[in-house]
Amino acid sequence: MTYNFVDIYSTMHHKIKKAVCGCFENGGGLILIEGSRGSSKSWGGVQGTQQLLMWGYSDSAIQGLIVEKKLSDSLYDLNEQVAGDLIVSVNQSEHMLKTGQSIFYQGFHPSRKTALKGGEKGGKLIFIDEVEGWGEKASMDTLNTYIRKDGIIILCSNRMPEYIRDFAKAYERAGGMLHDIRLDYWENPYLSPLVKQQWDELKDINESLWRATVMYDDTDEYTRLFSPSELESMFGDCDDDCDPVNKSIGVDVAIGGGDCSVISRAILGNNGHVYVDVGDGMRLETNALVGRVMADVNDFRPNSEVWDADGQGLAVLQVRGRHPNLIEFHGSSENIGIYFNRRTAAYGYLEELARQDKLHLFGSNSTIGKLREDLRAQILGKDGKDGKIALAPKDQIKRILLRSPDYSDSVAMAVYGLKTRTRGVGFANVASKKITVKNKKPKWLKI
Repeated sequence: MTYNFVDIYSTMHHKIKKAVCGCFENGGGLILIEGSRGSSKSWGGVQGTQQLLMWGYSDSAIQGLIVEKKLSDSLYDLNEQVAGDLIVSVNQSEHMLKTGQSIFYQGFHPSRKTALKGGEKGGKLIFIDEVEGWGEKASMDTLNTYIRKDGIIILCSNRMPEYIRDFAKAYERAGGMLHDIRLDYWENPYLSPLVKQQWDELKDINESLWRATVMYDDTDEYTRLFSPSELESMFGDCDDDCDPVNKSIGVDVAIGGGDCSVISRAILGNNGHVYVDVGDGMRLETNALVGRVMADVNDFRPNSEVWDADGQGLAVLQVRGRHPNLIEFHGSSENIGIYFNRRTAAYGYLEELARQDKLHLFGSNSTIGKLREDLRAQILGKDGKDGKIALAPKDQIKRILLRSPDYSDSVAMAVYGLKTRTRGVGFANVASKKITVKNKKPKWLKI
């Protein structure tokens, strides 16, 4: 069967055209459209919905947009641009095509986990944008309802949730028609060349930040933990002469897999500045890692050891053995002051020092490169539980980095130890010599 797309649909991406035609011929189907900012995926989804209506697939369509307040005008305006003279504005929540079909809009806040309604209006055709904010239960209820109606479902997202993908795989195994489409900004011929150039340059400068802000579009949901100037100050040269007041090590544990164990050593000077030597990533088994930490403890003589105590870290701690100077670090533990959990608090202390230009980080070129990526990728949610400041879940950070933030986690734990333990405990009774930090990596931090 051949279809003639009218001029107003000429910008629809060929991948979406193929999917829409396939589902129309099949009498139903699921279309997943995932892509970066500027890929025109939302535009293509709206055009596909309009085309299916004009072909007479359904008398009505339900379009949903996940928003943070009242229903956004974005889809409303977009439909007017796409359908032009063929569309008639009925009210804020409905559009009517002159051919008789209509589109109903439903916006909902992610926290309400609202399922789409509209079965009484036909509802064989639905298009949902920004599905990454859709609640899992609500989405499953809605998808199952419309799939049973032999509907065509078009879902758009910068990062398609895993439960949506699991549903799609199950639907395909059961014999349903699935089109899984990926669109990126460099495939969009209508994207401003200047914008494309800026994004391409960002990828060359900082791939982690490019992945977070362009490929996943987190900018509307999160704010950066560190400003560019704060990041730069952490790695800049320093010239200090002070007495050590407190010492701590942070141990991030990764046994097996592609992640690394990292040991960072931190000193708080009597000038209020914090100096951290970030260790290289190590892939060691349990006993070897414990031995390496013990060598650092004997050489560095810290007030506290802060260990990653979640997952594999807890098993390694059993080999290390507990003692008064050891702090078990559980990142998702209780609220701490203005912070949602301990992990957020540890990074919050780094931010406080960075704002005051009192945090100095040292290490090998390779280590510092990884650490820069880790710190740039840290993002804060707008609101934590009970109004507390909340760092984005580690799974989200891993999605940005394509690995675990082992280096920054180690630094955050080391500085957390300085904040938690004071002089007069354990090794702190051992006399410390005056330290001198001048320009590059300080001698007193070398093993």
